[in-house]
Amino acid sequence: MDGSVREFGTTNDRWRTLDPKASDGGVAVLAVSGDEILVGGHDVARRGTELRAFGPAGESRVLAKGERRFCGLVAEPGVAAWALTGGGQLLRIELPTGQPVREVQLGSTGPVAVFRTLTRMHGGGPLAAASQGGGILLLDPETLEPLGPAVPARGIRRLAASPTDPSLLASCGDDGMIRLWRLTRTTPPSLELVRTFGAHAGPAYCVAFHPDGRLLVSGGGAPEAKDIRIWDTQTGQELAALDLFEIGVFDVAFSPDGRWLAAGGEVRLEHAEEGGQLFLIDLKAPDECIAGNLEYEIGRFVRDHGHQPSQAAALRAWAERVRERSRS
Repeated sequence: MDGSVREFGTTNDRWRTLDPKASDGGVAVLAVSGDEILVGGHDVARRGTELRAFGPAGESRVLAKGERRFCGLVAEPGVAAWALTGGGQLLRIELPTGQPVREVQLGSTGPVAVFRTLTRMHGGGPLAAASQGGGILLLDPETLEPLGPAVPARGIRRLAASPTDPSLLASCGDDGMIRLWRLTRTTPPSLELVRTFGAHAGPAYCVAFHPDGRLLVSGGGAPEAKDIRIWDTQTGQELAALDLFEIGVFDVAFSPDGRWLAAGGEVRLEHAEEGGQLFLIDLKAPDECIAGNLEYEIGRFVRDHGHQPSQAAALRAWAERVRERSRS
């Protein structure tokens, strides 16, 4: 929300701010390209926004300008990046030069941000873009032109391509459902629905594959429900549910080695000074991660309600058992 970009380490508690004001509005999308971090902004004042690349020393360069906000960003390290705005402006940018080499307009134009997400199928496959009411479009990564008619699918919030299977795509959306799609070998290519997973209680805002392709994580926005869920992609079974956010989780990602799960979200308007929250969860020791954040969460509860939660003593006892187990 403050427009800054921060880089965190998983082996220590250190983090650094790459730019205290990377965007005049907020940061909407991120992608990693080699030693650069690409950042697309969200301009709430509708003055236009930028796509920028940050180098390892914090230096930055402007790659492109967009209208309103960037909603999707895909990078092929050292080669090209593809960026999509909410109004359907799709750009292809050469990363060595930082110059846009192709731009098209998808769908209808207008003041309402319709498009929400962009990804690319594994192994150099087509781009996939989704809009609020127009379904999923498969696009040629060179010409940016649609490869066929849109696949019907309403209310999609996020698309994620499998990192191991070049034909597999996951989606989540307003109905809280998680869906797996498979790229067909027809001409033109299309998508067929493979499996539908159980739903979040409210909208599902984000979805991501584990690096080995066998797990899928999704994040939802209903405060009364478990907001992070981990699924088995082969069976559709829910393997775990984590309740870490009071409002919802808006982005999830795995570390390249698959050990760490990052989840971010929850900007509470009544406590805007807090900003959002970021959880780094060690999947080999998830209890230790949650126990380590317990006092912070109890402190938030006390500030909001004026007293400690009724189960504070039991939670502290559980956290101490977890710490004792990790020390032994």
